Amino acid sequence: MNNHTFSDTLRWLAMAMLMLVVVPSFGQGTLVTRPQRKTETKPAEPAKPSEPKQKQDHKKTGMTKPQKPARPVSSHPAIVHSQQWAVDRILANMVRIEGGQLTIGVANATTEGASEDNVPAHEVSLSPYYLGKYEVTEEEWQLIMGNNPSDKSNGIMVSNTCPVDNVSWDECQQFVEKLAQLTGKPFRLPTEAEWEFAARGGVASDFLFAGMADIERCGWYVGNSSRVKHPVGQKEPNQLGLYDMTGNVREWCQDYYGPDYYAHSPSLNPQGPNEGSRRIIRGGSFNNQDEACVVTYRAYSSPDNKNKFTGLRLAYTEE
Repeated sequence: MNNHTFSDTLRWLAMAMLMLVVVPSFGQGTLVTRPQRKTETKPAEPAKPSEPKQKQDHKKTGMTKPQKPARPVSSHPAIVHSQQWAVDRILANMVRIEGGQLTIGVANATTEGASEDNVPAHEVSLSPYYLGKYEVTEEEWQLIMGNNPSDKSNGIMVSNTCPVDNVSWDECQQFVEKLAQLTGKPFRLPTEAEWEFAARGGVASDFLFAGMADIERCGWYVGNSSRVKHPVGQKEPNQLGLYDMTGNVREWCQDYYGPDYYAHSPSLNPQGPNEGSRRIIRGGSFNNQDEACVVTYRAYSSPDNKNKFTGLRLAYTEE
């Protein structure tokens, strides 16, 4: 084989090898190229909820932080009922006390619960009357009078269902007068004799507290109240179905106070002294020791005085 023929042969072999690399098998019309890496299509991820914008560090950025307008703070819970609702509730919770004869006061100075002004024990005879099952609540006062005077320092227990407090005897007179106008009923505060008759459950007993011997069962006092008032009706009622006659808040009575009144009190529907400078308060409060919560304990104050320990209970006599 001459050199020319050998060169042609080599050239032909080189071209054939090149065609084998670049050109695919016969019958396929695509160019063979370098294999491409397969790309898998990932399913679309669900949209994430937008994250809240991060607060800017105004100290680092030098920006002035915008001031939010002051938000008014309510001193007492929102009132959602109407005045008529309060009137209907008060009327529905008036308990008829049949009256009758009962001995009130303390027999003598050596008797448990005795003090200088609650002796001697004496018999009273009362006509039928009505008395509130509960102390008047903040919500009832608010709806009748348009304001809530209760002391804010009574803490977290201040609520619509707690007894109203921080009301004077004079303000209680305004309340009962307005309630009388709204209902046609002769609302008033109970007399001292009516109050003790009802607190005793209308029955003769030696119980120191409202219808029972155990103050823990019937009243909020300094030993169990954490020194705040509580919603009405949480303790046990007495024999007449009355709640909180012992403790929670003290209750104004209609009478003037007389330190020696029991020595000459009339027996039939006693109304207290004809004159005086102070009014009777009964029942003790969440801030009192148990001895100031007994049913015979007589407290008193000026009619214009008010504090977070004193509220009221309603009464009326059917005419």
